[in-house]
Order: sequence, then structure tokens, then C-alpha cells
Amino acid sequence: MPADPSEKTLKKKKPPSCDRCKAKRVLCHPAPPGESCPRCLENEVPCTTTPVVRRRPVRKPATAPSTTNNSASPDAQPLLVPPHLAQAIASGSRSETTSPQGASPESLAVLTSAWAQAPGSLDELPRELLISLFNDFRRSPQANHPALPYTSLRKSLESLQWRTSLLAPDLRALTYCILASAALISLHPLILGPGPIPASPQELDSWPATTDWSLFGRRRQGAFNALREAAFRLGKEAEVTTELSAYNVASCYMLDYLTDTSRAEKPTSRPYATAYMAHARALAETRPEGHLGETVRWSSFMANEAVRSTQAGTPIIFSPSDQKVLHGDESMSLDQLETMLGDTTTMRDQQPVFAALRPYGVYVIDVARKLDEGCSGSFARRRPLADKTLTDCLDAINRLGDLYAQVNDRLNILRPTPHFTFFPSVVNLEHDIQAVLQSVRVFYALGYTSVVLSLHLELQRRVREESLPPAQTPAEERERERVALVRKQVKEMMREAAREWARASGDLPSIAHATHFRFFHTEHWALVLLEEVQETGVLSLENSKALESILFVLKLIGFSHVDATLQPIMDAIEHQLRPLPATNLLTAPNPFLPIAAESTSDPDFIQQALNTSFTPSDLDLTTSLNPPPNPHFSTNVPLNLNQLETDLATAHGADPSLTFMDGMGMEEWFSTAMLGGMGGELPSFGLQTPSFGSSGEFEWGARAGGSGL
Repeated sequence: MPADPSEKTLKKKKPPSCDRCKAKRVLCHPAPPGESCPRCLENEVPCTTTPVVRRRPVRKPATAPSTTNNSASPDAQPLLVPPHLAQAIASGSRSETTSPQGASPESLAVLTSAWAQAPGSLDELPRELLISLFNDFRRSPQANHPALPYTSLRKSLESLQWRTSLLAPDLRALTYCILASAALISLHPLILGPGPIPASPQELDSWPATTDWSLFGRRRQGAFNALREAAFRLGKEAEVTTELSAYNVASCYMLDYLTDTSRAEKPTSRPYATAYMAHARALAETRPEGHLGETVRWSSFMANEAVRSTQAGTPIIFSPSDQKVLHGDESMSLDQLETMLGDTTTMRDQQPVFAALRPYGVYVIDVARKLDEGCSGSFARRRPLADKTLTDCLDAINRLGDLYAQVNDRLNILRPTPHFTFFPSVVNLEHDIQAVLQSVRVFYALGYTSVVLSLHLELQRRVREESLPPAQTPAEERERERVALVRKQVKEMMREAAREWARASGDLPSIAHATHFRFFHTEHWALVLLEEVQETGVLSLENSKALESILFVLKLIGFSHVDATLQPIMDAIEHQLRPLPATNLLTAPNPFLPIAAESTSDPDFIQQALNTSFTPSDLDLTTSLNPPPNPHFSTNVPLNLNQLETDLATAHGADPSLTFMDGMGMEEWFSTAMLGGMGGELPSFGLQTPSFGSSGEFEWGARAGGSGL
């Protein structure tokens, strides 16, 4: 018999679930007020229930795009979501998504935070978009972090049919951290919005070097900002900085990265980085030491963190004890490492290159600590720089440079032909030995060049800020002279490191390795080489190739996000790489920009230099990223042919008794003459002037007043 309707209305409603059961998404059997539910009672934790006030239903933006919402909370902040992404979310489509056609890039939909928390918001993205972003993330260097449980998170999403709203709070926070990071390199239509999209990622490899990659960065900015804000909101709700879990370790690491994506000047406090390391330490203490792969990766990422701290002048976020807990105790000493790498009988063996990864990373951390304690740390920055401290740091860096040179010689044999690919196959990145060697090369190059950059930046800062009184004693004067000498050595070391990094940057594993590393500081390498060009008055072929590689990496950064401060530097590099006219290269006007040596750490000097008018009547102003056919010379730098002969004999391994021209063609001689041997006087006979004929080959004619060779 049906129940009486009056009894139905009098039936009590089931009380809401307690806070703990709700957070864990488990069935709760609510108890009367003042008592604990069975689950909380079993776990001996307080049972609390927070009343929830239901809001009025909010209509979807697709039917009511008005930004006014009376039910929104007073402190609700507007959330910018691109129209193409908003339309896909509002439609609730979880099928294949195509590129929208009618929207304009300027028409951003402004949605309130109340809408963002409603069903159909960013908490439920199209399934096809989620899969695409998760696949893209595997190409980024962050995906290799030993604390990031990518596989288990993906399995959880697959078991829930990629419905992110069904994930536990800590898993959902990490999911959106990954989505935001992957959005910086994604080619998905819902991320890029209206505009041309390559038919396949591999198509980008054939695009010309002059491509303006910043067009992609501008188009993805709206979607990235929306996902980034969602990641921070979900991280706060999940309390990732205070609740210990393996997923929260990874979330804190990723949120620290997302905090730094704006490339703006950062404060000294890094709350997410501090929490990430504290969580990792606490979890490591409860587990046995990881297998070799984990320890190697921990040493690599901790080396990156240590170097980044020295460059920013902030404390290193882990102690030596934390270091050993996470990557284990290093069993190979530095002397043993040098002996292993110095064995010429194993030059074609891959094992020494991989065996050196962990001890090399540990030594990078040791050098970074030496810099932190003696030069760039919070305490050391307030003290005058002592000669012994600076010399010790320089000796440590030189020893690291020797290790890098030995490893690099092996890598040049194992991987003789560098090759950059925008979107390599994920399978190749993880299993192909040549792709693995690419990542290894980047790590080794970063380890050495980054510590050189750290010391250089600190010395530049001290030059700008220190105003020392005159020396009072001869001993103090000698101390300052020694410091000045070491600074000069660091300057030369920095220039060579810039060229070394440029060579390594031509073999990046993927586009994400150019856009997702936080301490590349490619602009600093460019400024160092531009300064050398200004000081010497010559753009050597080596520096030309280095600047070309650096320019390419700077342009690639625009693929992810647009940084206006980089444009003047790119303009200055392009200015230097413009080819000179084909006539009279030896007497061409000096095309170099006036760069002040003391201001190379400040990008403003580049903008000032660009405002200096320089328009030779016969100079081709067509922008070209190809290196010039020959190095550029200023008019006051003579050639020393005797020195050139010795240099060339050494370079070719030839008998010095042979004449300078033996075994050489005219074009090779001229190119070699342009590369070195500066500082002597011109010979008494006249040099022929090179020019280019209609076929593009060198033609020769005698200079006025001189005879031919």
C-alpha cells in the first residue's frame, strides 16, 4: 500500500556527509551532532561537518553570456577564458573537437568565478583535449621528475573516463598543473584558438628559420592563463603545501614552475618549492632508497635547483643531508670519475657517459654550494669578495669544465650529428638511444655553463653596486688587483661557455626543452657574445654560428609565451648577422652597435643601441638568420699573415715548413685569414679584394696600388 503523502513530507532528510568522508569521496553514515561517523571513529580523527549553502542555479554562458551574476560571492574575481574553449566547455562535448571558425582573438569571454565552479566549467574539459595535453606533457623535461607519478595519475583518469571532477582533490590539482604546463606547447585547436594550425606536429620541422613563433605564444595565452589559474585554485583547495602525499609533492613542484612562467623578477620566497622539498624529504625518510634511475634523476633535478638558486641569489632549498636522503650516497669519487672519463680506450662506449651522470650532478651541487657560501649567498653578498674565495670558486668551476670537456668529447663521438626536432615521438624520447643522448648532452652542458653564468652574474652585480674606498695599504691594493684579474678570467670563461651552450642548444630533444627550462637565461649568453663583438670589432665565424643558435632558441621561447624584453636582444643579434655587401669586405664600415661593457647585464642597453642610426648606403638590410659568408672586420684591425700561417698549420696538423698556401684553395685561404691572426701589420704587397660574380663564386681583383698574389 503506498505511503501516506503526509508521512512522506514529514520524513527526515539524511544529514550531509562529514568533511573527511566528503574529501575522500567515500560513503558516509552521518551521526547525530556531537558524535562521530563510523569511519572517523575507526580512524580516531575528529568528525566535523561544515554546512553548505546551496546557491541558485547558474545558467551556462552559451545561453546567457552575461557577466552579471547576483548569486556570485562578493569577492568573486573574473576569470578570462578564450571563447573557443568556453564554447567547447559549455556545449559539454566530449567527442572529437574541431577548430572554431567564427571567433575573433580579441573577443575573450569574461566569466565569473561562480561560473568557473559550476558544472560544465574548467573542471570538465573535453576528453580529447585532456588526452592531447597529457601526451604533450610527456615531451617536457618536467615529465622526467622522479616525484611525478604520471603513469598512476593517467591510469586513474582512464578508469574514470577522463572525468576530472571525479578525482580526489590532490589528484585533480596535479592534473591541472600538468594541463597548464602542456598548454605551453600544445597545438590543439582549443588551446590555440582561431588561426592556422599545422597538419601535423612534424610539419613544424620544415618551416623556415625566420618563422615568427611568437604568433603561437600569443594565441595560446588565454587558454594557458585559465588553466594556470585553475591549477592554483585547485592546489589551494587541496592544501597541497600542508597535506603530505606523493601527488602533493608533484603538485608543489609543478606550481613552483607555473609561478615562474612569466619570466618576471621573482621574490626570494618560493613557498611551493620549499613545500615540495619538505614533502619529498618526509616521504623519502619512510621509504627505502630508490633504484638507480630514481637516484640519477634526483641528482639531476637537484643540481638544476641548486644552480637556479645561485643565479637568483636565493638560498639552496635543500641541505646536504636532504641531498643524500633523496639521491643516495655517492660511491664514485671525483678522482675516480676523472680516471673513468680519461680512459681513451672506452671513447666509443656509452656506459661511462651514463655512469658519470650522478657523480657529475653531485659535483655541480657542490660547486653551487661553494658559490652560495662564498659569493652569491645571502650572507656572502653582504661581504667584500676575497681573493682566496674567488680563486677557490674558479678552481672548482675549472675542474667541472674539465669533466664536461671529457664527457663532451665522448658525446661528439657517440652522437656526431646534432639534430633538433620540435615534436619527436614520445617512444623515441624514452627508448631511442640517440634521443636519450640528446637529453644527456643538455644536462652536461647546463651543469657547467650555468655555474659559470652564476659566478658571472654575481661579479656583474658587485661591479654595479659596490663602491669601494681607495685602498689603504699595499696588501689591500694587491688583493684588489688579484680580484680584478680573476674577474677578467671569468669574463673569458663566460664567453667560451656561451659558445659551448650555443653548440649544445642546437641539439635540444624537443621544443619543450627550449621553453620549459627555467634557468637557460639565453639572453645573457647573447649579451656576452654581443659584448665581445663590440670589444674586439670582429664577428668571428664561431661567434656568428653561436649567435645564430642563440637567436633560434630565443625565437622558440615565443612559441610558448611572448616576452617583450627579449625582442631588443633578438633585433640586435639579427643586426649583427646581416651580411655585408659583397665588395671590399676588408674595408667595409664597422656595422657593430655601440655596446657599453659595463651595461651588458641590463637589456636596456640593447634598446638604446638599436636607436643609434647606422645605415650604410650599400648595406643589404634584408633580415637573414644565416651566418654571413665571412666574418666582419672593422677597418682598424690588421691581419698578421705570419701568425695565420702558424695557426693554420696547427689547425690542419701540417708541417710548419710548408708554405702558407700549400694544399689550400684561394677561398679556403681567405676564409682562414678572416678567422684569426689579429694584431700584426699588413704586408707591403697589396691584397686582392674579393667580390662575388654572377655565379656566386669568389672573384679576385687587385687593390689599387698593389700587385696580384
